Amino acid sequence: MISDDDIEIDLPETRGTDVPWFRLRAQLAKIEAQISRRLYTAKSLKLDGGQIFQTILDCEVLLDGWKSSLPGTLDDDIVDGISDADSLQGDKLDVFLVFNNCLLLTHWALRHSSQDGPIALRVERTQSHLDPILHVDVPRSRHCLLRSRSAAQAVIRIYCTYREPPFTFLWRNLAYPLCAVLVLITDILDEPATAQAIKLLQATRSFSRFLQRFEREERCSLNQVLRSCATLQRTAQLAVQEAHEGSVVESPLVITPGTPRSTPREDAETLHSILRSATNPMYLAQGLLGNQPNRDQALYTKLAELLGCPAHENPTGIPLGSEVLWPPSYGLSLAPDAR
Repeated sequence: MISDDDIEIDLPETRGTDVPWFRLRAQLAKIEAQISRRLYTAKSLKLDGGQIFQTILDCEVLLDGWKSSLPGTLDDDIVDGISDADSLQGDKLDVFLVFNNCLLLTHWALRHSSQDGPIALRVERTQSHLDPILHVDVPRSRHCLLRSRSAAQAVIRIYCTYREPPFTFLWRNLAYPLCAVLVLITDILDEPATAQAIKLLQATRSFSRFLQRFEREERCSLNQVLRSCATLQRTAQLAVQEAHEGSVVESPLVITPGTPRSTPREDAETLHSILRSATNPMYLAQGLLGNQPNRDQALYTKLAELLGCPAHENPTGIPLGSEVLWPPSYGLSLAPDAR
């Protein structure tokens, strides 16, 4: 296997004022590979808390260095997840999504560590009567949680900015916002009693509204994805409601006939356990949207069953597979003896 350090990107020089999106994406792909290798291999998952956090900082430096090479105001736009809807398409959209997903996965890695410690942050204040620079100590875990959360929100904003996307784009990139939704649901279940939990829930709903509008306008079924997102959101909402009011509410998860009915707290605890046990949320998203096994196969299989969409019930073998992808929809079907 060739080491990332042995790979050199030697692309033709760009001319004119056009942003070299292909070059930027190629550079970002190399950073993606380093994040995966340094934070999510079997060896890296055994690192202690201090080593993991140092690796996270190293990956942040790589991403910041790449971001600083962006022309104009793109270095701010890409972090905020805000851009003109007409221009945020094609290669630019792909780069925006991948960069924020890299940030998300970089900071998620600290969840695998039980060790914590302080990190000094430099905060700028604009009030003239105060010291313009404030240094504060925050727990590493809090710092990483907020960074991954911010990146997840940016991914959803970016994805939902694309006007009238073709189905091929929507499905090919669906793992990014679904991964982001899983991160936000995890954060809600971590701290359901906070005011921030309600805002995060609203962010996940903006993604569902985008898919509903697409389904309505394009007459293309995304029933499994929408149903699963609705179940995740209802579970999180009921956890928030119980945390705020202490009221008993009915379970939103699909109940298999003949099995004991679970309580909302049990539903939330089961979902929370799956999400927090994940190597990274992208593995769960890819498992729900594909049929290729990965490190978290047991977890995404359990999650699919919890959401009422096990792979064996879908003709494609994909838990959240759209009807557009079903064999009968494009003239193919399995012979009776092959099923």
